[in-house]
Amino acid sequence: MTYGLVTMLALYLPWMLFQTLIDPPGNRLLKWHLAGVQEVDGRNFLTALRDSYGALSWHDYLQGKLLNIKADDEVQDLEQIQTGDTISVEYTESLAMRMIKD
Repeated sequence: MTYGLVTMLALYLPWMLFQTLIDPPGNRLLKWHLAGVQEVDGRNFLTALRDSYGALSWHDYLQGKLLNIKADDEVQDLEQIQTGDTISVEYTESLAMRMIKD
């Protein structure tokens, strides 16, 4: 148990110091991908996440989740028709148009 804790600190501490002292802010990717905040600001990750999701109504939140499921289904459809490293251009264009319309 002690060795695990020491190993974790030895690996995590330099990364944490780098993100804090040399290349701040260290939470930018989390804020960007999970909270949708692309600009650098002074909020911490949890505040940005709360603000982003707090601004949504339940309808908007659920609609976003349904769009994610639909997009995942469309990606699976693309994977099924993929031949080698090429994908049908016509299918890709029609898929993009369907996603825009919906």
